[in-house]
Amino acid sequence: MAYTWDKSIKGGACKTLSQIIILSYVVSVVNIITDWVCAIMPAVILWDIQLRRGLKISVGILLGMGAL
Repeated sequence: MAYTWDKSIKGGACKTLSQIIILSYVVSVVNIITDWVCAIMPAVILWDIQLRRGLKISVGILLGMGAL
């Protein structure tokens, strides 16, 4: 890791650009999936709860703030 910043270290090596790009895409996909789960989960949780419609919508909006 230190070789990335200091090229004078002997025996150091860096990852190839294609490996870094692939890792960036993987991290981006995981972040997108996490965001969607946080956005959809309140609807799944509240689907069968017996509350008044207005209260259910209010709670859903509050829990849905995770999407922001």
